[in-house]
Amino acid sequence: MNEPKNNRLKGKKARQKVRKGGVGAGALATAPRQKPFLTLPPLMPANHGLGHVSVGGAQDMPQDTLAAIAASSVVRVTADDGSPHYVWEREGKMVAISAVDVVQALAKVYTALFPLGILAVSAAMKRAVRQKLESAPESNAIIVATRGGFERADRPRFYASADGTIISSVPGLKVLFAGKNARFEGLGRFRWYEREMARVIKDQPIPLLVFFYALTPVLQPFAKKAGFLVQNTILEVSGRSSRYKSSITNFVAGSVWGGSSEPLGFADSWNLTPAKAEEIFRDQNYALVVFDEAASAGGSEKDRGQIIGNVVHRLSAGKERGRMGEMSDYYNVMALSNSNESLTSILASAPEVKTALEVRLITLRVPTRETGTFEFVPYGYETVDKAMEDVFKLTEGHRGKLAKRFIADILSWSSRDHEELSSTIRAAVDDFMSRVGLQRANADPVEVRRAKPFALAYASAVLAFRAGTLQKKRWGAVRRTLQRAWFRYGRLSMAGNSPAGLNEFLADQSKLIVDIPLGDRPEIPSKAFSRIDGFIYRDKKHRPYLAMTPSMVSKHLNLTASRLKKLKTEGTLHAGKHLQTRLRLRLEEGREKRESFYLFSITTVPDHAQPFNEGK
Repeated sequence: MNEPKNNRLKGKKARQKVRKGGVGAGALATAPRQKPFLTLPPLMPANHGLGHVSVGGAQDMPQDTLAAIAASSVVRVTADDGSPHYVWEREGKMVAISAVDVVQALAKVYTALFPLGILAVSAAMKRAVRQKLESAPESNAIIVATRGGFERADRPRFYASADGTIISSVPGLKVLFAGKNARFEGLGRFRWYEREMARVIKDQPIPLLVFFYALTPVLQPFAKKAGFLVQNTILEVSGRSSRYKSSITNFVAGSVWGGSSEPLGFADSWNLTPAKAEEIFRDQNYALVVFDEAASAGGSEKDRGQIIGNVVHRLSAGKERGRMGEMSDYYNVMALSNSNESLTSILASAPEVKTALEVRLITLRVPTRETGTFEFVPYGYETVDKAMEDVFKLTEGHRGKLAKRFIADILSWSSRDHEELSSTIRAAVDDFMSRVGLQRANADPVEVRRAKPFALAYASAVLAFRAGTLQKKRWGAVRRTLQRAWFRYGRLSMAGNSPAGLNEFLADQSKLIVDIPLGDRPEIPSKAFSRIDGFIYRDKKHRPYLAMTPSMVSKHLNLTASRLKKLKTEGTLHAGKHLQTRLRLRLEEGREKRESFYLFSITTVPDHAQPFNEGK
């Protein structure tokens, strides 16, 4: 053991003692030799609970460390961002060391070797490390990924997940990435997860959109190459209803990428600094980001608006701010959020700034209804609560595997036939944009940009089915459901989601609207029937519709046949081959009356709608 030196000599006495010690061989003043701080016997007693401890091996440790350094393999490589790195390998373990640290901060180099069992503490050890680095040959056999996400290439070969997992389309490709985010860990049985999740959310516009939106970061770079640019976007689920907004974003969408047993699941709190948000964006590059409850940001309305504004601007910029001595880098993320108030209403920005953000900040406004974010009670369940209980149980043990599978399938497809992948993406987004009426030359450019994430969500579903990642038969009518999500919740002009005058008609309390419970057929004589202005009808999935006879539509809405056809295309008018639907809504003299109705999709039942017995 080296003898400790007394470094606490101060003032005049210190100078005197140094003079007494004399001058060493290097012509430097030296302190006098001190007694050992602690004298150790040759052997510690074996019965002290420590067993036999040899102090004779004290000289072996430097030799072992020097041997470990000598047995290591070190090569120089060029990282994915073009920067030089060293890769140090020992006994199957590897670490990447930046050449900048080798030149400017050797202490970081010695620290980086700790995980390999190399503790370079003496001058001889440090000299051996430096010599190893100086003699390192160049190599292109190992790729150092300096950030998560896809390889920086036109046709990426690998994806570095935030948890350190490398997903590669090339067998034997050696990639080194130091990811440590356990939130991205995959758990459980994938097909079980798919089956149970699909049972709850299929044919539900908001949950299904949010679920497939979670896969859009995987397609971002490939869609761009296909000529369909979707910039970083925040999709938020907002509304006064407290029923399952957070659950849909944090657990349903979050489980695509991972999650945790923490209360927020896969999400981060909105109560964060812009620098922390930027760190999250870098860490989750080409992945999903989820923020929970915007109302938790800041201690006041002003602070809340500033925090949210800064985060939204940094996400929209897609580039981290420059730091001293570091190059700024780009990140690509798609984000989800939830709150009672929409983010645009919270933002402390000028009106023109809010308008600019509307294409990057898309709000799905959840109506105040018993089923919350769901339009009807999921198949096979008595209540939405029961369905969501199963979702919570499911994501507790089964999560984080879908995104990795989808990434692997897309990388494999790109490697096999990149042109086919691009054309499939292009065809899917064109199909969606055409069906929602945004492929025409005079389409509103703001609406086009807002619809792009919806189209990319649909493309994610199409590619997941084509690649075999997901089984199409489990997921219901995906395209029709996502179209409904756009028309009912996504468009800026929500009044445009309904035929002219429908919102006014539903809000007019002077109108007699009869609410017919599912399965009921009340006795309504023809004379009373003629005084009714509309009916609330529910299908087997408990979805509400406004049912109106042709004469009712002519009297109150004045819609032409061409307009009705367009409403059918948009999903507002529910119809099969023909525009009208034959229904048995009432009895007359005990016999069922089968009549033609137009069925308009509605999100909420008017408060003044009443059973027929009360409305006679």
